[in-house]
Amino acid sequence: MELLPQNPLFEFQKDTLTNLRKQYNFENAADMDRAIDVLDEWIKKQNHFLRKEFPRDYLERLIIANKGLIERTKVKLDKICTYRTLMPDFFGINLTKNNFEDLKDITCAISPKPTDDNYRVCIIKMKGQSYTSKQLLNLYRYVVMVCEYKLAYDYSNGMVILTDYTECNIMELVKAIDLTELRQTIAIITEGFGMRLNGIHMLTSSKAVEALVTILKQLLPAKIGNRICVHKDMSTMYQYIPQDILPSEYGGKETSLQKLSNRLNDTVLGKDFREYIEEMNEAKTNEACRQTDKFNDRYMGTPGSFRSLTTD
Repeated sequence: MELLPQNPLFEFQKDTLTNLRKQYNFENAADMDRAIDVLDEWIKKQNHFLRKEFPRDYLERLIIANKGLIERTKVKLDKICTYRTLMPDFFGINLTKNNFEDLKDITCAISPKPTDDNYRVCIIKMKGQSYTSKQLLNLYRYVVMVCEYKLAYDYSNGMVILTDYTECNIMELVKAIDLTELRQTIAIITEGFGMRLNGIHMLTSSKAVEALVTILKQLLPAKIGNRICVHKDMSTMYQYIPQDILPSEYGGKETSLQKLSNRLNDTVLGKDFREYIEEMNEAKTNEACRQTDKFNDRYMGTPGSFRSLTTD
């Protein structure tokens, strides 16, 4: 991959590709090609992988997502394939707009322009006065789809999350959270997709947010939990997120949050990406072919109720 293709959701700086490769010691394109070759050869030797072929640009994005570390990339790819097998409810479910109607009080968008250090800003606005665990599960599924899309088409260092609770009843939100489902979602995003979260910024003046922060800090890795910041207004937010790249409602120069959300919905819920999701869902594992000790080493600490698999 020598050029980043145009994309309906993402804009890139003209030197994004070269800068990120250089950041992770791939200044020479041939070095990246060799790294992809190593990863590709390793994939073909994994007896428990049901899919043995991945696009080279997909593997490059995975390598970049894991800071250029090949061994770490192998672990993450193994995990995301395993999660598709062990937690199928989060992948490729209800891929139509009608099935996500109960998210009408939740607006998700991605700012097209990246930050100067090549992070993508994801905005989630919660407007509901009451929530159900089913609604939140559909939100988690949607976020997993966005991460799937991002790994397929984006080229960046990771994400910065802006969550807007100014029109949300936070205590009702907290009551609806299923801790196991949220913990599994976090594992899929961080341990499976290898998504790096450079910050989680919450916009609200409600003291009830403290309960939500407490929950998240219990579930997130400590390094990420320490990056949670609460802002009473946008003035302090701009210290972390460039104002210009934000939607107009947040004082930025980008188009409205709703227009960005519509664009995201049309893309990730559209026919083309639905077909891609169905294809990627074949990238699972056959646990009967995996060495039990390796499963135990990597997954017995995974959130949920997984147990070591045995075969006759």
